Order: sequence, then structure tokens, then C-alpha cells
Amino acid sequence: RALAFAGRGRSLVAAEVVSDGGASGWTGELRIDRGRRDGIEAGAPVIAPEGFVGRVVSVSERTAKVLPATDPNCRLSCVVEGLEKAGHGILSGGGNARPAPEIAMLHVVEPLEVAFIDKDIPVKPGARVFTAGDGTAYPRGILVGTVIGVDRDSTLLFQRARVRPAVPFHALGPVFVLKRGDSGPASGGGARGGGE
Repeated sequence: RALAFAGRGRSLVAAEVVSDGGASGWTGELRIDRGRRDGIEAGAPVIAPEGFVGRVVSVSERTAKVLPATDPNCRLSCVVEGLEKAGHGILSGGGNARPAPEIAMLHVVEPLEVAFIDKDIPVKPGARVFTAGDGTAYPRGILVGTVIGVDRDSTLLFQRARVRPAVPFHALGPVFVLKRGDSGPASGGGARGGGE
């Protein structure tokens, strides 16, 4: 599947995850085995065949540090499929649940959250969430995840959606760094089925 994905002719650099942040799990960092000599730059999106993984935050000659979508500091503009501009919101990671000491090797990824969605539009569980492509940081149409629940925020002026990540962060295989100049959509699971 990864080979088919990489063969689509986009400006993708294949990489392996060599570190997942150790004790900090997926709220810390991922480190991949590609760096400056491979044309990797800070800010580049990192994707997998399933969808959005995160973004490159620093680069050495041979490796790069990736902030995963599950980290609360990873924020990006997203859109709920089929809802056009009204379905825009800001996605952030939920971190990971810390398990009991006896099962400390198990990491449970908390749902992502999309905040500031218009309170008057119908967002339903099962709807897919994609990168919105606002600005130049991320191409439009990369699958981020699926809505699993919706409620009002504390101001009652907006909705917030809980989103299950599309990517299996507990079992990441090959990932791909999207180099500058590629306009997406890039995810194997992220072809837009409607929306804006």
C-alpha cells in the first residue's frame, strides 16, 4: 500500500519513524530518518497512506523532528466534509491518556478536537475532516480523521467536534514528507468526496 501511495508522482520523500518520543509517547515528538540532505524543510507536512501525521519542526542533516497531530501544540485549519466554509475550524491534538503503571507500555490516543465550528450547522458523527488548505502550510484535502462526537464550547457560540485520527499512531509504518510545491490532496484516504 505504501509503495502504491509513493508511486503517485507527487513530491514525496519516504521515511521511517525511528523514535516516537519514548516515555512521552505521541504527545512528544516523532523522529524520522530523513533530513536536510534529502530536501526536508521545517514546516513540511508529514502524511501516511491513511492521512495526516504531523509537521516537521526541525531538521538535521540526516533526521527530522515531527510534531504529530496528536500533540496539543499541533494546530491547523480543517474543514468538515460537505459543510463548505461554515464547516471550518481549528484542529488541535488531545494528547494521549496515561495508562495505569501495570500497563505503562500501552498508549491510548485521545481524540483530536476541531474548535470554532459554526454553532448552527449540522455536524454529525461519521463525517470526515480534512485539511482546509488555508494559507501555504498544508495542502487542501488531506484526511485528518472522523467525527465521533460534537458539543458546544464553553462560550456556547461555537461547536467543537471530537475527531478520531485517521492514522494509526500506535502502529505507524512508512510516512511521507510532502515537499514544497505540491498542492495536494495527498492522502491515500483523503480524496475529497465533497465539501468546499
